[in-house]
Amino acid sequence: MAKHYRGREETPKTAETPRLAVRYYPKAGKLQLLKRWKDREGNYQVGPGVTLDAEDLQLAAEALELIEEFVGSLGRGGRP
Repeated sequence: MAKHYRGREETPKTAETPRLAVRYYPKAGKLQLLKRWKDREGNYQVGPGVTLDAEDLQLAAEALELIEEFVGSLGRGGRP
């Protein structure tokens, strides 16, 4: 399993939608997918989420294949 990483050494590449925040840490080999929502004041908040670790995925071929299948399906009309 990969070592704990808090993103202090690296600024992530980011992308956001109204419901999703994506943070990619290339040096660390981590991808975070985080929920976004509006609070009572109308400000966007982030979390909870999941962190995908490249090292862990390399040890689980089935998991990586599922992720690749999902991403590959997006080019066919935007939905799997």
